[in-house]
Amino acid sequence: MADRGYSMFGGCSRCHTQWDTRDGFLKDREVQIVALKPDLSGRDESRFIFHHVKPGCGADIEVPVALFDDLRQEPRVTELMFQSANCPGYCREVPNLKVCSVICRNASDRLLGVMLRRILAGEPFRPSTGWLGGLSPP
Repeated sequence: MADRGYSMFGGCSRCHTQWDTRDGFLKDREVQIVALKPDLSGRDESRFIFHHVKPGCGADIEVPVALFDDLRQEPRVTELMFQSANCPGYCREVPNLKVCSVICRNASDRLLGVMLRRILAGEPFRPSTGWLGGLSPP
């Protein structure tokens, strides 16, 4: 996984841990991805919610999905299918990363979230291939 050189990737507002790079953030075993906070308004401001499990901390950290877009093998789906006839409504359930089979921006982001969960668990980075990339929902 190539680091895109994001300087000062971010920090925890509760315990003040700082991550200089995105790779440093994703290699921190005290960071867990817990959810996608989808933007259902169409403004395209979805965010991943990470939980900082460092002892004594427990903060939630929101990071824009766009900061991880280069980890996708295929372009991000741009169409929003929320509340369409085939939509199962997973986006109403913020604290999960279920990936539905509807080809939609939110499903595409959830798929990226599943990949991030695997990276944070220490699995080797393997870009997804094809729709749903062979990944099954957690």
